[in-house]
Order: sequence, then structure tokens, then C-alpha cells
Amino acid sequence: VQMQLPGAPAVAPSVKRGGAAQPNVKELLERQQALSARLEAHLREVRAKAARKVGVTNASDNAGQSAEEEKEDLSKLKAELRATRVEVTQLGRKARFEDVIGLDRAKEAIREAILWPAMANPGLFSGVRSGPKGLLLYGPPGCGKTMLARAAAVELEEDASFFHVRPGDVMSKFYGESQRRVQALEEVVREAAPAVVFLDEVDSLLGSRDAGGVAEHHRSTTNALLAWMDGFGTGEERIFFLGATNRAEAIDEAALRRFGEAVEVGSPSLEARIALVRHLLSKAKQDGHRAELSDQDLQVVGDKMNGFSLADVDRMVRKAFLQVLRELPDLRGVGPADVPPVTLKHFQSAMDASSGTSALREMLRRRADTRSSL
Repeated sequence: VQMQLPGAPAVAPSVKRGGAAQPNVKELLERQQALSARLEAHLREVRAKAARKVGVTNASDNAGQSAEEEKEDLSKLKAELRATRVEVTQLGRKARFEDVIGLDRAKEAIREAILWPAMANPGLFSGVRSGPKGLLLYGPPGCGKTMLARAAAVELEEDASFFHVRPGDVMSKFYGESQRRVQALEEVVREAAPAVVFLDEVDSLLGSRDAGGVAEHHRSTTNALLAWMDGFGTGEERIFFLGATNRAEAIDEAALRRFGEAVEVGSPSLEARIALVRHLLSKAKQDGHRAELSDQDLQVVGDKMNGFSLADVDRMVRKAFLQVLRELPDLRGVGPADVPPVTLKHFQSAMDASSGTSALREMLRRRADTRSSL
């Protein structure tokens, strides 16, 4: 029995030799080639439809576009990437630099490299005073890298544009599309200069090109970003690159050189932890929440938070204020004035109940160590 697939060439009858049916090899090869061509065409069509569904076009399909269609696609892409620009009104909690406790070295570096040149007379920062074109913030999660970037955006507000770029904003699984997105982002940023481009999770965007298993289109994306950071096509516009990573060792060496300066944002010191708790208690008091802790109590709290990140400290303060509510038999009809003040025992209870958080951090650390050893 012979079957005929739609669109495929008919196969000539088999030739019988010695009573056994022998396939016509030439016809089978032609059939295989025809099916392969149809499959490839179908895959191209599927990829093109998927790309158009998200408002972009696979770079390999651009050759068949008219100039007008290509211009329209680029316009859509630029409109999408303009969403990476951060408007200060979008920031729920407008933290300024004075709200960032500790991290003095990182704040000083951002102030000198970004804020002063943008907010003061740019002419003062030329020649021997010209700083690096980029700054890399590195350190463990939750220690304030993104918070510093958001604070910088608030400080800049009217003096420069601020773009928060995540890997998903430029990376694409379609071959050639990531490079197009980088090029479009470059044009969007240039139109808004002076500007700061905050590359979040920069190890995913500018990972080492020498690492095994790196896809070719990822390598091309890294090359496109490096060329942009190197100044090609930026003219005299003032564009500064701020990067943040938990894995500085995974970043391409050429990218590290482009940043020019790197500042570690590590776990806060004892003094910084105590200062942050004081700051958060002061803000809570402004909101009508009471706390009664002596300097000695704060010392105990700070000591017990050894190894905590800034995010951990913030979370513990919130848990301590929730801990008070557990002492009330019924929350219905309770006003702010009826809630007892937070004391040392509430902090101790909150931290004793946070062992799961420490265990989770340890599990994530071990998983990261395992991945790096593979």
C-alpha cells in the first residue's frame, strides 16, 4: 500500500528484484528534499507569526519587508522600549539618598559619577575631572543595589532621564532580534539624553562570551551592548551606564573594562543595621505606630541581625510590628492608639521565627555554588 502526502511528489512504484520490492532511491531522496523544504518554510512562517504577535519581527524576515513596513516595526519597537524609562511618579516609595542607610562608598561613587555631572555644570566634569562612563554595583541579593539606582532616579528627576533595563527588555529567542532591540534602545536613550541606563541583572545581559554553551545570538547581543557602551554612535550625548549584579564573576571581561569602576554593595555593618532600624522606627512613628526601644535594646537587635541584608532588616522591623497584633484577642474595633508599642521582645520573637528565611538563603547559596562548579 502506498500513501501520498499532500504537496509531496508522487513516489514511483517500487521495483521488484528477486521477488522483493526495492525502493526507488532517487525518488525517495527527492521526496525527502521536498518535505524538508516544506517543513523549513512552515517553521519560518510560525516564527514570523509568533514575532508579530508581540509586536516585533524576526530579523531574518526583514528582507521581505518594504521600507515603510520596516520603519513601522522599528517605531513599534521603540515605543515598547520607551517603557523602560522610569518616571519618578511611578516610584511608589520615593526614597532619596538620605533614606539609604549605610552604603556610603557606593553613594559617593554614584554622586560623583552621575549626580554631580548631571545636576551641576557639566563643563566642570571634563578633561582631568571626567569620570568613568559606567559604574558597576555588585554584591549579594537584598543589600541595596536596586534601591540605590531608584534613589539616583529620584535625585535626578528633572536633570536627566533614567532607564531601567532588565534582560527581558532586550533579550529575544529569535535570531537577530536582540541586536535590533539593542539598536532601538540606543536610539530611544539618545533621544532622551542626558540619560542614565541602569542595566539590572547585568550578568545575564553581558555574560562571559568564553563560557561553554553560550548561544551565538547571546554572544551577538553582548557584542552589540559592548559597542554601544564603547561610545560608537553616541556622539557627544551624555549617557552613563549603571549596572547591578549578584554574580560579578560571570560578567564578560570586556564589559568589566567598559564600566570603568566597580563598587561592592555588601551586607551592612553593625552600625548600619542599627541606623537602619532607628530610621525605620522613626518613619513608623510618623505613621502613628509606637515603639519603645532603648539604645541597649537597639544594640541587641543589631547584634542578632548579624549577616542580614538591608532587605532582611526591613522585613524584621515589619514583622516586629505585626508581632504586637498577635497579642490582641480581637482586632475588630481596635484603633492605632489601642495597639501596644513594639519592644525588644517583639523583635526577638520576629527574628526567632525567621529561621526559615536563613535556611532559604543557605539553600540558595548552596545551589549557586553547585551551578558555578558545573
